[in-house]
Order: sequence, then C-alpha cells, then structure tokens
Amino acid sequence: MLFFRRVSASLRFNYLAVCLLSLLLSSSLSASELRVSGASTIFPIINQLSTTLENRNALVLQLSAGGSGRGISDVREGVSDLGMVSRALRADEKADLQYTTIALDTLVFIVNESNPQTTITRQELIDLFTRQRDWQEINGFDWPVRLVSKEVGRSTLDLFEDFTGLNSPDRSGSTGRLISADATIIGSNLESLTLVGGQQGGVGYVSLGAAESMRDQGLPVRILDLAGITPSAQTINNGQYPIRRELNLVYQTLTPEIEALLRLLQSTDGKQVVESEGFVATGGQQ
Repeated sequence: MLFFRRVSASLRFNYLAVCLLSLLLSSSLSASELRVSGASTIFPIINQLSTTLENRNALVLQLSAGGSGRGISDVREGVSDLGMVSRALRADEKADLQYTTIALDTLVFIVNESNPQTTITRQELIDLFTRQRDWQEINGFDWPVRLVSKEVGRSTLDLFEDFTGLNSPDRSGSTGRLISADATIIGSNLESLTLVGGQQGGVGYVSLGAAESMRDQGLPVRILDLAGITPSAQTINNGQYPIRRELNLVYQTLTPEIEALLRLLQSTDGKQVVESEGFVATGGQQ
C-alpha cells in the first residue's frame, strides 16, 4: 500500500512537471517575432516600447539601426518586416511600400556649450561648412571650427543638403558647392553629439529629439535657434521653424504584429514615449 502511494505521488509529480513544461514551450512557441531596422532617430522610440509589446502581445522585437536607407532596403529585400525612415518617402518608395507617419521631428544645429553662439543663419552655416568663415569671424570665439557631418544614406544629411544647398563630397558625381572635405563624417546622432560635446569648436546637425535627450542628460551641447526661431513642438507644427521632417514606419504588408506596434504607438502610452524622446506625436497619419 505504501509503495502504491509513493508511485501514485511520483506519477502526479511527473504529470505536473510535464504540464508545466508544455505550458512553457507553448508560451515560447506562441511568441511572435517582428524584425525592425533603419533610422537611429526612431530607434529609441521603438526600443522603449519593446517590453510593453512583449508583455501585452507576446511579440519579440529584433531591433537594429543603420539609417533610413537601410530601413527601406531591408523591407524591400525581406530582411526586415518593418523599416524606420526619418524623412518623407519618395514617389518610388510610396509606390511599392505601405507606410505610417508616427511623429514629426526637425533637424537642429548644435555647438559645444562653451561656444557663445545661440542662434545661426543659413548663410553662416554655409560659410562654416565650406570653410569660408570661422568662429572668430562670426562671434569672436577663439577656437578652430570642427565640422561634424553625416554619411551618405542618413536622412539628416539629406535635410542639411536641402536646406543649405551644399552637397556631400562623398556622393557619386557631386557638383556645386560641397561640404568641406575635412569634415568628420559619422553615422548616428549619438556620434555627432558626442563629438561636438567633446570639441569646443565643434558644430554639427542632429535630430531635435536626440539633441534634447543628450543635453538633458548632461552632455555639454547647445541647441541653436535658426534665424532666431527656437525649435519646439509649436514651431514645428505651425511651420514656423523652417526644417521639418516626418518619422515613418514602412512595410510590405500590414501584418497583425505590425498592427500591434502601430496601435501601441497611437495609444496614450505610445504618444507619451514619442514626446519623451522630444518628438511631436501625430496619431498615425498616412
């Protein structure tokens, strides 16, 4: 009788163990994966929402940066399900990709906080980035200009070129006025902010959200007004600040996994994350 009870207890334990293992395997197998790549500007927004998506929707994000161009190409080639693109889409991209605008951002110009410059004009930017003038001539600041620009494929470079009329010397067949060849070329916003924060004569251009986030964390950079206009949610929305860009997510097919992420972005929680990163939430325009 005692032997029977022991066997029965052992069987019950084994049965419970098998049930628990089945539940764990079922939970693991039911978790969906969403591959996301592209603009480093959008990366912090999606990264902040990853845990919420995993908890609410059993959705695991595989997230990587690399620039807007990579976001477009990865989705076209099936490498990613979702591409992060920090600019308006071109006609050919709209023709073969679906997209949702999740926020508005702007390009801002930054200097080291030791620099007395507080506002800058388009002409001053042109003069600095073509080495026609230095800080001494512009504001009396006695430090050499250290130019920080972006690599081809970054939407921030596209915006800078559109605004100033300058072209990157690294573009194939570049003509017209060129950005100085001795500018330091980097990829991400963080690299640009770090370089300008570490060089007293530094000047560069980055996303407003990235600049505000790093400045508030103590990085010694100053965000410049542009021709006297301060970049803010209000001046971006009303078009007063002259450089504005869309932050888009692109995809081939609107899958349930993509829908889950878009719903979260358009929720109160999602908009709070967007705004905490310094961007203007749009509510999911297309």
